[in-house]
Amino acid sequence: MSLQNEALRGDLARQVLENEVYAEAYGLIEQEITKAWRESKNPAEREELHRALRSLAKVQSLMQSTMDSGKVATRTLQDEQSKLQRIGAYFKAA
Repeated sequence: MSLQNEALRGDLARQVLENEVYAEAYGLIEQEITKAWRESKNPAEREELHRALRSLAKVQSLMQSTMDSGKVATRTLQDEQSKLQRIGAYFKAA
């Protein structure tokens, strides 16, 4: 994946994670599953709810990881651009 694409994906993930509607929905779903898990008397149901909680956390983790990778890609692109500008300025002055 190109740095530009990675930076774009990271920004899209950031937009989702910072979206108030997403955060509210995520919190409500997590609370709902946790409540059902705590109240369940059926071991099989508890196990299924536990898997649902882990899956929900994986989604959040993947989004965070994508955002973090995008930040690194953005910094790398900025560094490369800065180097090119310094090189251009050097040759312009010479």
